[in-house]
Amino acid sequence: HAGKQVRFEIADRDDNETKDAYAWLAAGRFDPPVITIPSQRGEGGLRTAAQMAAELGLKDQIPSLSQWLARSGVSAETRSTIAASLASMNQPQAIAAVLKTAPASIQGVLAEVLAGTEAGASALMECGVPVLLTQPVVAQKIGALNNPKLKERAAALTKDLPPASAETNALIA
Repeated sequence: HAGKQVRFEIADRDDNETKDAYAWLAAGRFDPPVITIPSQRGEGGLRTAAQMAAELGLKDQIPSLSQWLARSGVSAETRSTIAASLASMNQPQAIAAVLKTAPASIQGVLAEVLAGTEAGASALMECGVPVLLTQPVVAQKIGALNNPKLKERAAALTKDLPPASAETNALIA
């Protein structure tokens, strides 16, 4: 049947009286390969697992997520997803612990996640990296919390920082 269009259907027609039975069906080894299945090698599975852990409140997964967050070679997108999952499980300290030793590019992502809650903003301020508080998104998120104590603390931590360079200001604008 080379060159002809084919429709292949697999159906579970197990029709028992209680309607509670099902069958496991599978098909494979088509030649030529007509169906491609995406590879599971990327970090998509890790991002999905982190999101599921957060949605289901699986707090026993916090140590594993923290370890993945701290690993080198994990993409910024995956780190952001893991950090957001940890934040939604009210775990700002786990994120803050990783932030202290993360590369600068990752620190910005983690700081943005932490700045979204009062507990996270407080943990961010304890990290000892006050320059992160001056990032526009982080500053806006802390301001949006409407917590005068956090605003005052951020201002006190950043008051002695040197001004951003003209090059940095141009990049931000």
